[in-house]
Amino acid sequence: MLRRFLTQRLALPVLASLTLVACQKAPDMTQVAPLPNGRLSVPPPPAPGSLAQLQDQQIFAATRQWKDSPRWKLAVNDDDYTLDHALRNFSCAAGFDIDTAKAPHLRKLARDVLSLEAPSMVALKRHFARQRPFVGNDAPTCMVHKAELGPFRSYPSGHTMMGTTLGFLLASLMPDHADALYMRARIYGESRIVCGAHWASDVEAGYRIAAQQTSLIMMRPEIKAQLPAVREELKALRAANGKPDAAQCALEKEANTHSPNRLP
Repeated sequence: MLRRFLTQRLALPVLASLTLVACQKAPDMTQVAPLPNGRLSVPPPPAPGSLAQLQDQQIFAATRQWKDSPRWKLAVNDDDYTLDHALRNFSCAAGFDIDTAKAPHLRKLARDVLSLEAPSMVALKRHFARQRPFVGNDAPTCMVHKAELGPFRSYPSGHTMMGTTLGFLLASLMPDHADALYMRARIYGESRIVCGAHWASDVEAGYRIAAQQTSLIMMRPEIKAQLPAVREELKALRAANGKPDAAQCALEKEANTHSPNRLP
């Protein structure tokens, strides 16, 4: 009887400890660190009067002469940053029509990735508060919603970040078309220079930040879990043999023959 009493008295604390451990929430191994804000990984925009700022101004002035050219037409097309349109812009690079109406998983994945990236983009624009190149002059631009951009939100280019992110995302899903997809992402960013919406250095910063952010976002469990379904959608779209728009592909081919960052 004494033995039973002692056993019960000794067992209770042990049982209580085990119960407490069992009831505690197990550590979530899927948790990942928040994305870096990017302030340390990109230099500040060129200072007024600097050689880099002078180069930005020269590129802006030179590309105003491209108004109404085929490259200008593509820049107008790229100014539309709605998600469905932006994804379809990669059809020529992918080799088939990326119709998001037939790819809801792709659309959700792209939206989720861009949503994770957006806070960094907004924070950087507010932090650097760089004036856009069209402020204080009447030089032509190709923007439809120019007033919505704001005069002090130039660095980095948000359109460039979006295009780079989508290009990197699609390249990870279709590595056999990676070169063409990366090329289209570059052209997408350069359209912002041609359009007069951004300085060349804004676009360069956009490329860099998007590449950094996307590489980390693609490692997140909630993003990786979506990839198999998206690959199946893209496989089905490719098999359907829906051809991309030939005129659009011709514009992109022409745009790749020169770059606003390589002016003589």
